[in-house]
Amino acid sequence: MTEKSTVIQIRVSKKRKQEFDDICKTLGNKQPSVQVRELIDKFVLDHYGCLDDRLVVHIYRPEGYDGAWRVSMVLRDPAESRWGSSAIPFRLPQLAKRRISSDIGFEALVSVPSEKGFDYEQGGVFIDGKWFGHLYPNGCLEEDNPTAIEEVRSNLHRSITELFDKFAGARKS
Repeated sequence: MTEKSTVIQIRVSKKRKQEFDDICKTLGNKQPSVQVRELIDKFVLDHYGCLDDRLVVHIYRPEGYDGAWRVSMVLRDPAESRWGSSAIPFRLPQLAKRRISSDIGFEALVSVPSEKGFDYEQGGVFIDGKWFGHLYPNGCLEEDNPTAIEEVRSNLHRSITELFDKFAGARKS
């Protein structure tokens, strides 16, 4: 059970408070505090996607890494990467002259539509709200790579948040 110890205070007129209490009672003896909590929960679920720090994608080159980059992704809310009790697997973006791979323990097999039905490719999965992997320049020197690191970061961020938004939409239905 989630801890509910933080209090939000609002100021309304005495008349509005009485109307709110009366409506809550009319709608089934729901406590006004429960109704306010449900309204806040729904608002957060409906608008969670607008948070800038919902997913942080960090691409960096540790000392001693020649040619390769480390990639880490961290979710603000680890529960976002789960559907019920299962982790949601995700595709790794296919980018020109780049190859992204998951670290051991963060890999997943992902089905991809194809002409013959479905094919499978290596993807990723978040564990406790985190994913780690590597980024390689695929077939060219880093300085000649047509896909900038920022473009890789942006593609990872977009593909993950769009996928999780689809699951969030299904949860609301």
